[in-house]
Amino acid sequence: MTVTNRRPPTTGAGEPCRFRGCCAVHAMVAPIGRGRIAQVEGDMAKFLLLLRDNPGDFSSLSPAEIQRIIGEYRAWAEGLRARNQLHNSNKLMDDAGKIVRHNGSGVVLKDGPYTETKEVIGGYFLIEAADYAAAVAIAGTCPHVRPGASGTIEVRQIQEM
Repeated sequence: MTVTNRRPPTTGAGEPCRFRGCCAVHAMVAPIGRGRIAQVEGDMAKFLLLLRDNPGDFSSLSPAEIQRIIGEYRAWAEGLRARNQLHNSNKLMDDAGKIVRHNGSGVVLKDGPYTETKEVIGGYFLIEAADYAAAVAIAGTCPHVRPGASGTIEVRQIQEM
């Protein structure tokens, strides 16, 4: 669904928003009913590519092979950056992280969500694409899903707030 006839953004008091043109919320999305948003025609949506893998899969690789793979990721990211499709990316530490949760009586901390498995979220790319199909097409070119790789990529659209 696209929005083509929306009013200029206003503040809660009905005044024109002084951030028009740079505010991510106004530049990327328009309200559509209760809590739903749609991309504004001509604007690109942001997607988070979550890269999952088993760090143990890399233990048998030589340092030269690891550097070659890192180079593939860097070259891929530079290509995205050159096409203005990359907003941010980072490699995450090879651990399961931590989970913070309320258990009814207080906040508790436990080891990350993947303690039962070997898989961890190893990194992410925040990209821009026209829609899910375009984001999935971009993800399909990532070295993370190259032939012989065991990683997976979860593609999630960002809902600007």
